[in-house]
Amino acid sequence: MCKLFMKKRIFKTSDGFRIDDLLKFAIDHLRSANLLFQHNPICLDSGGYLSHLGLELILKAILLEKNGQFPAIHDLKKLY
Repeated sequence: MCKLFMKKRIFKTSDGFRIDDLLKFAIDHLRSANLLFQHNPICLDSGGYLSHLGLELILKAILLEKNGQFPAIHDLKKLY
């Protein structure tokens, strides 16, 4: 396998990532998901996707606060 795909990417505060930005985006995604769940139940898949993004960003904000970095993954269990 190509070395590019084997290396795990890490994002840091020095890369310009900010905790307050991640939390703002997370809240926006979760609010949007809530609107879809409440007012347009046919869009459950989109609401679920936005919920996942919101939770992912919250976990990444916590990791950024605690460790100054977070991995470029989307697996909520691994981020937790």
